Amino acid sequence: MAIRILTDSACDIMQDEAKRLGIEILPLHTTFGDTEYRDGYDLTHDEFFEKLIESDVLPTTSQIAPYEYEKAFDEVRTAGDTAVCITLSSKLSGCCQSAHIAAADFADCIRVVDSETANNHITDEPVYTSDMRIRIRGNTSRTFDKKNYAIRLTTEDGENNPLPLLGMDAHHEWVMHGPFLDKTL
Repeated sequence: MAIRILTDSACDIMQDEAKRLGIEILPLHTTFGDTEYRDGYDLTHDEFFEKLIESDVLPTTSQIAPYEYEKAFDEVRTAGDTAVCITLSSKLSGCCQSAHIAAADFADCIRVVDSETANNHITDEPVYTSDMRIRIRGNTSRTFDKKNYAIRLTTEDGENNPLPLLGMDAHHEWVMHGPFLDKTL
């Protein structure tokens, strides 16, 4: 089982870089006149700016539809994987809402995260870097829909690498705890 990253094309990662990083990009839609393009697939960034200069009409954009997210989420489930889906800020686009609508039937394998920004990108320089080891915690709870994960931050040599995360003190072991009976998580 792999943990995958899904995001929308607002992340501004080029397709070749996304493939190298193992990130799956779902395209936003851009329309020039009567022709609709999938951002980054049917229309590169350079082509977009050429059309912007040449066209008599300004382009319009549209969010990713829930159906498109559902298709991507179904591929994740079919592969037996889990995924984090990072969307363009809900304050700027309906993509986050579309992803949440689609994820309703995929709670066992999809987590939607609102980036809450338009100016931070997945490829921004990280504050901290570390190797990590992730394992499912608990012999009984591993069969539940909501699994508990143990995360150990390590150096390249496998030594413990204590780092402060999310405002908490530095530590090398973290637990992602999803209580089985808590339906709000």
